[in-house]
Amino acid sequence: KLQFLYLIGAASQKVAVMPRETQWGQWFLAAVCAVLMGSAAATVDRIAEAEAIWGTAIVGFLQVAPAVCGQLFNISPIPTMSGVMASQSTGNLPILPYAMMISNGYLWMVYGTLRSDSTLIYANVSGLILGLVYVLMFLRYKAPGTEVSQPLIISGALCTVVTVLSYLHGAEAADSIGQIGCFVVVVMFSGPLSVIRTVIAEHSTASLPFPMAVATFFNCILWTAYGCIIHDVYVYGPNILGLASAVVQLALFGMYGFGKPHRTLSPTKTF
Repeated sequence: KLQFLYLIGAASQKVAVMPRETQWGQWFLAAVCAVLMGSAAATVDRIAEAEAIWGTAIVGFLQVAPAVCGQLFNISPIPTMSGVMASQSTGNLPILPYAMMISNGYLWMVYGTLRSDSTLIYANVSGLILGLVYVLMFLRYKAPGTEVSQPLIISGALCTVVTVLSYLHGAEAADSIGQIGCFVVVVMFSGPLSVIRTVIAEHSTASLPFPMAVATFFNCILWTAYGCIIHDVYVYGPNILGLASAVVQLALFGMYGFGKPHRTLSPTKTF
């Protein structure tokens, strides 16, 4: 921390002797560096504190495992999308989880950058990219009458809000984005639950993506543990709710199995 203050002081002295017309840009860069370095120092302090309590091995595992499991979560819709391509129809699948993957990945990537948390950054870059791929595939094969505009508008609006908030002061920006992130994660994890009525009415889980439910279960366990060791309520809070959502989905698979729906959907290519 003393080294951090020394660097900021040295940078301030150099900026002060620069031409007045170029000082504003240099002050801006110095402020950005200060925010990022301060966030990094705070993250390092939380990790060091966690290592002292839980041990280096456990903390090291929880720094890597959530990011790895996050990649498995991001690719978990691939089997579902393969089925969509084979039937050329999305059937009863909702677009909400895939639309929210875009805003969720972007939001937590920005939050991780503000916190200088590489675990959060690495886990969510791929989520942003794959979310875009899944949405494009969904739009290509969407079943007639499937609502897609509202979830996509919400996702785009959230990305815009996060971009605007990221220009605030580091701590204030991180808190604001973290609060929005809690809302987004809950909506994303509850997306598959929007078809519970259909599942119960048809006694079939055909409209629930099983790989995503399993990935959500393990993903939320690891992120909850990681959030707890770094004392970040914005990380562990929504993942506890996501874990509950995954348990409900897996319970539905336990009740109704993996059978096909009673009514068939005609495969129709709509794009």
